[in-house]
Amino acid sequence: MAFEAQRQARIEHAFDRADAFARSGHYALAIEWLDLAGTLSGDLPPTYRARRARFVREMETEHR
Repeated sequence: MAFEAQRQARIEHAFDRADAFARSGHYALAIEWLDLAGTLSGDLPPTYRARRARFVREMETEHR
């Protein structure tokens, strides 16, 4: 049980970090944290898949 609680805490931390980096406009770092969360949890929930796609679009827009 403790292992599962620790894994869930890591996943939540990754989502929190992704949100924080996105708020500050650091989309590449936000994507990295979302990718980690997805790896830890097996997949991203639909809401975070949509956010990740938005972050990718934001990065593409910045580099034009």
